[in-house]
Amino acid sequence: MKRIPLLILSTLFVGLGSLLASAQNSNQLEENKALVKRLQAAVSAGNLAEFDQLVSPDIIDHNPSPDQKPGLEGFKESFKPYFVTLPDIKVGIDADFISEGDKVSVRHYFSGTQNGAFGDIPATGRKVSSMAIDTWRIKNGKLVEVWHIEDLLGLVVQMTAPQALNIPAGTTKLSSNAGDSRINKALARRFYRAFNTRKFDDYDNFLAAEVIDHNPVPNQKAGATGLKEALQGFLAVFPDMKIKVEEIISQNDLVSIRGTATGTHQGNFLGVPATNKSVTFGFHDLYRVKDDKILEAWHVEELLQTLGFLSAK
Repeated sequence: MKRIPLLILSTLFVGLGSLLASAQNSNQLEENKALVKRLQAAVSAGNLAEFDQLVSPDIIDHNPSPDQKPGLEGFKESFKPYFVTLPDIKVGIDADFISEGDKVSVRHYFSGTQNGAFGDIPATGRKVSSMAIDTWRIKNGKLVEVWHIEDLLGLVVQMTAPQALNIPAGTTKLSSNAGDSRINKALARRFYRAFNTRKFDDYDNFLAAEVIDHNPVPNQKAGATGLKEALQGFLAVFPDMKIKVEEIISQNDLVSIRGTATGTHQGNFLGVPATNKSVTFGFHDLYRVKDDKILEAWHVEELLQTLGFLSAK
C-alpha cells in the first residue's frame, strides 16, 4: 500500500477543520437568532419572568426610557407601559433577522389595540402597528447589550390621524438569497457619504429606480425620486445635518446600519418652529440589496424623543 504524503494529509485535516469551524459558526448564528425570538415571544405573552433566563443581569440598554434603572430590572420595567397602552401587544411580526459575529439585528413590527394612554394621547381603541429595528449583542447565551428604535412617528399618526399617512401593516417577505456582505456594507457607506457631501445625484448609482421606502413621509413620491426628495426635506429642517455610522452588520441580501445624526434645528418640524439648537438623535436602518442596488429600505429615528415629543418607551 502506498503511503499518503504527509502534505496531502495535512491539507485534508486543515480543510476538514475549516468546514467544521464554518458549521459551528453557522450554528451559533442560528442560536443567537433563536435567543432573540424567545425574547419576542416572552414580550408577546406578557411574561417578563422569562427575561431572567434570556437577559444578562447587567444588560446595557443604549436607548433607555427616562429614569430607567440600569440592568435587568430596569429593562423589564421599561416594557410595562407598553402593556398598559397595548394590552394585547404582539411583537416579532413579519420579522427579518441578520446575524453576524456576536450580534443579531432584527426588523419587525409590533401591534396591538390602544386601550390605554400613550403619553398625552388618550386611549382610542384603535388597532395600531409600528416597526422597530433592534440590534442585540449576545455573550455566553445571554442578551448583554441592546440598541432599539421604534417608529414612534408612525405610531402617533395612527393614534391621532390615521388617514394622514399610509403606515404599512406588513411588508413583502425578504428573500434569503446569498449576497456579498462586503459589497452590501460598502453600498451602505456610500449611501451616507452621499448624504453628508450632499451629492444626491450619486444615489442613482446605488438606489434601484423602484426602491420601496417602507417608512415614507406624508405625500412622499414612489421610488428613488421620492426617497431622495425626502432626504433633502430633512435638510430644510436641519441644513447642517451630518450622519455618523456606528455599526454595520450584514447577512445574505440584508444590511443593518446603526448610527447617529447631528444637526441644528433651523426649520419647522411637525409644527415645531426652529429652535436653533443642535440636536443628536439615533437611527437604525435596514436595506435589502439586489444587483448591487438598494431595493427596499426600512428606517427608524429617535427624532420625536429628541425634540421632546415623547418619551423613548
